[in-house]
Amino acid sequence: MAYLDGGVHTISVIIRTAQPGDAIAIGKLTVAVYRDHGSIGPDSDAGYLESLSNGAYRMQHATVFVADTGDALAGTITAARKGSPLSHVAAADELEVRMLAVTPSLRRQGVANQLMAACEQLARNEQKSAVVLCTESWNVNAQSFYLQRGYRPAPHRDWTINGTTLLAYELPV
Repeated sequence: MAYLDGGVHTISVIIRTAQPGDAIAIGKLTVAVYRDHGSIGPDSDAGYLESLSNGAYRMQHATVFVADTGDALAGTITAARKGSPLSHVAAADELEVRMLAVTPSLRRQGVANQLMAACEQLARNEQKSAVVLCTESWNVNAQSFYLQRGYRPAPHRDWTINGTTLLAYELPV
């Protein structure tokens, strides 16, 4: 299934559900991207690092989409339901987006938009009322991206873990 973004700088990728053979690449890509933009560092919580690096675990407990160029994975995103160990803020009628990662050289080319669109469509297909997510309070680029997609702050869901404040956003679907 392909979801295309109408943006000017869209590259050609296929958005598909991750397969078992993608698990290692998903983990490596996510860790590399999160290290690159400062979400993880030498003092990061070992459990969080494990959740980022373990693509197989994410695929077992949620729906994971990948953006496939045909040669490599350009991005990945995780869609968790309430009750999953990967869900932190979702209600039963919501889908929670986690761990969006796009290869740095392919950013601003529509990959993240296509991955988000896949999660939003999944929420509609499952008759969920909303898509929810959290991002670090310092990550203004992510906040701007989500606002541009129509997400609205949900401060009643904001939370802090290991000294990091996470801001919640929601999009009715």
